[in-house]
Amino acid sequence: MLNDRKINAWANPIASEADRPNRSAADMKRIFDSNTNELKDALNGAIDDVQAGEVALSFTQAAERAPIESGESLGTVLGKVSKFMRDAEAAVQTIKIDAGKTNRFLCLDGSYSVPEAGEAVNGLPMGGLPGQVLVKETDGDYAAQWQNIVNTVNGAHGDVALTPSDIGAVADPTSKTAGQFLKWDGSMWVAESIQQGIVTDLLWENASPTSGFGEQTVALPTRGEYKVICAEFRMNPSNGRLYPLMMPANGTYQAVLVNPQSSKLYAYTRTASLDDGGVYFQSGWLGHTTSTGNQDATCMIPFRIFGLK
Repeated sequence: MLNDRKINAWANPIASEADRPNRSAADMKRIFDSNTNELKDALNGAIDDVQAGEVALSFTQAAERAPIESGESLGTVLGKVSKFMRDAEAAVQTIKIDAGKTNRFLCLDGSYSVPEAGEAVNGLPMGGLPGQVLVKETDGDYAAQWQNIVNTVNGAHGDVALTPSDIGAVADPTSKTAGQFLKWDGSMWVAESIQQGIVTDLLWENASPTSGFGEQTVALPTRGEYKVICAEFRMNPSNGRLYPLMMPANGTYQAVLVNPQSSKLYAYTRTASLDDGGVYFQSGWLGHTTSTGNQDATCMIPFRIFGLK
């Protein structure tokens, strides 16, 4: 480690030798060279440690151009060390990090990281995978996490995986044919063909159209599916002609038929009220030019009811 290269004390300090040391010439040379050799080993080892890391080569190039050699004087060694430190200070400005680790900083422990921000700083947490979104969990700063797309059907975080319980059951999935679509009928999805133009459905038919039809309500359970309700009337039991009454919205309507005769002008009428439950028919009414008229159950007899959508 780089910290292990630090020299806290000389192994053989020259100052500790006697004024007239009782040593051989070779031994004295070893003593004088030991301090220089300690500096050489520490500096070269530090260079090796730096090269083993992730810093730029320029950090060590200065020392490699002027390595410390055995036998150099202490002044020469210190001069090289001083120059190396000046070059290293400039070289540290060119520290490199691995590709993909942009916008990071060199920490004192040698690692690369993003700067820590205070709690009052709003920011994005690191991490996340391609395709994920950042979900804010609370009002607090940094209170968010990277997650997969939210399942908007049940509100759960994670991959979207819809089940029949999420979207409702499908009635007889095997009965679908090409070109149909799924329509919600209030309890399940039903396959239906795409509507082309106006669809007309027979909702009710009078089983006794030649008999009198008193005041009564005809229930229409599927009233809400249709934009317009059309009622057909017979003038009377003996006249089979049909006269329609269009009812585009809930409300009260009146079917009126004027029948001119040789001596009188007859009016056949019946009032019908439409609501969400069906059609309420009042009794028929027959009048003419010489009479105010009277209720007549055989006048304007309801014959059929259609739903248009």
